[in-house]
Amino acid sequence: MRLVKRHTKRRYTSNWWTAGVGSGPATTAITLYPEYMHEVYIAESLLDTSIQKCRDEGFGRIKSIKVKIGRASTISVEALIFVFDALKIGSIASGASLIVEEIPTTGWCKSCNGEFSVERDFVFQCPCCGSDAVIIKSGNGLELSELEVE
Repeated sequence: MRLVKRHTKRRYTSNWWTAGVGSGPATTAITLYPEYMHEVYIAESLLDTSIQKCRDEGFGRIKSIKVKIGRASTISVEALIFVFDALKIGSIASGASLIVEEIPTTGWCKSCNGEFSVERDFVFQCPCCGSDAVIIKSGNGLELSELEVE
């Protein structure tokens, strides 16, 4: 993750991510939008982690949060942005935008040893040999990659 201070462009790099399940505004959001339950907890974790990191580094405001989301992650980007916008109100991230970069799904076949990219959401067979002995290499997760702060 990169922490970018606006204006001086001082950057902090770190590989960290905490996926915690919190309480508070998320409970209200789940009650109002139960179909977004998965995204509510993700958005709450992103906000909690980002706010904590911002404060730990001595900054007072978050301008943007950039995340990388894999195509096969089952996360609805539209729902995540919607819930994020609702949960950020009243926090040091109230003016922040959530920037999402979609990561393509890639896989490796155990049978033919081939690597491949997938254009659809889920991978069940190797496009080269048809085997179902495949391992997803990328595109099935979420990474908090950058914070822009002031």
